[in-house]
Amino acid sequence: MDDRIREILSSPIEDKGRRRPPGEPRREAEGPTAVRGLGPWLLGAVMAGGALALIGYLVAGGDDATTPTSLAPSSTAATTTTTAPPQAGALPEGYTAAGVYGVRVERVLVRPDAVFVTVSSVLPNTLDIEASAGFEGGRWELELSDGEVIESLGQSFDGTAPGFVSVRFPIPPGGGGLGADDFAAVRLTGIGLRTFDELAATAEVLVTPGETASIALRPSRFTLDEGVMLEFSDLAASLDRISLEWVLGGEGDAVASVAALLEMTAGGQTISIGPDGQGGGFGFFFPSHASQPAERDGSFAFAGPAALDLTGAEDGPVVVSLAFQVSLSWTVYAPANVELPLDGVLVAEAG
Repeated sequence: MDDRIREILSSPIEDKGRRRPPGEPRREAEGPTAVRGLGPWLLGAVMAGGALALIGYLVAGGDDATTPTSLAPSSTAATTTTTAPPQAGALPEGYTAAGVYGVRVERVLVRPDAVFVTVSSVLPNTLDIEASAGFEGGRWELELSDGEVIESLGQSFDGTAPGFVSVRFPIPPGGGGLGADDFAAVRLTGIGLRTFDELAATAEVLVTPGETASIALRPSRFTLDEGVMLEFSDLAASLDRISLEWVLGGEGDAVASVAALLEMTAGGQTISIGPDGQGGGFGFFFPSHASQPAERDGSFAFAGPAALDLTGAEDGPVVVSLAFQVSLSWTVYAPANVELPLDGVLVAEAG
């Protein structure tokens, strides 16, 4: 295969706090759709020197453009050759098949607090690019040269660089001063499938001053997919606080990011509020689950009916109607066993 795709040897995705913004649910393409003039694989996007740049893609036929040497993996100027287009399903050099994707390690960054591995991905153009989700990460392991295997702590996405994922690993005990010779391979042990949805649940509760009432949401359990269930506990309601917990159950290996908005009605008044720490009231902006950590369980706490004007009813029971709007994304991990070599990968140190 001629060298018509130039890859960035470093990635800007080092900020573990970044997350990819939520998008549309995954939809299956109606059928294999070839993109006119493009070869079988596309690199999603890359960042160069902190500035956004769309990487050159493989051209099947037509005129070839010389890749700037600043984007080339070495100081050797890119050359133009003419060869037959590669067969459908072929991967660009250095990429390893992972499901329908191709993935490759771009860089290993060693910091005093963690090791960050940047992985890029490509997507075959036999898929409808507009209707197909890109690579959504997975479960990861980092193998050291001495045979020690370390599981990842988490992964970060960046909406400005789709196709890239930054995987965070802990520093192994006594692992100070790690260098290029200390890393053997990165392993993908699960491939993520991410889905988005919005749910609703209601409850009506009698709140008495000085007491905490417990009542179930209607409904309190939701079937997601791949054997995964989302279940809410009974909520606890006092005049000052309303709280509840959620948990993922079932057989699937999954995590979820969950955000919620509470509409509370009592004494002829209605207000909409977000969980503690996220504001609320008129003009409340529905919280984005993209900013929520992906976990198997979590909890919410809201202001109670005391946030309403209960003049004349503060000494007696108050009937409160509650309506929850829940926005969530969940990722189910399909088992995988894909080893990504580190030969020739840049290992950098910071801090």
